[in-house]
Amino acid sequence: MKATILITKWAARLISVFLFVFAVLSAFSEMPHPRTLTSHEITLFITFGFIFVGFIFAWFKQILGGAIGFVSTILFMTIAQMTNGFMYIILLGGVLFLLSGILEKIHSEEEPKS
Repeated sequence: MKATILITKWAARLISVFLFVFAVLSAFSEMPHPRTLTSHEITLFITFGFIFVGFIFAWFKQILGGAIGFVSTILFMTIAQMTNGFMYIILLGGVLFLLSGILEKIHSEEEPKS
C-alpha cells in the first residue's frame, strides 16, 4: 500500500513539474502584448494560473490542491474547448494528487495508534 501511495504521489509531482517547465518555456516564446489580450484570453490565463496554484498547493495538501488543480483543468478545457493529450496529462496530475491524498488518509487511519 505504501508503494502505491508513493508512486501516485511522485507521478503527480512529476506531472506538476512538467507543467511548470512547459509554462516557463512557453513564457519565453512569442507572446502577445498584454494590452491586446481579449477577455477570453485573460480568462484562460487566470484559469491556467489556478491550475498552477492547485498543483503547488498539492505538494503540501494533496486532496485540496489536487481538487483545485482538477477543477481548474476541467474549467480550462471547457473554456478553451481544448481536449488534447496535453490537457489530459494535466488532468491526470490532479487525479493522482487526489488519489494519493485519499490513499494516505485511508492508510493513516488503518495504522494502529500507540
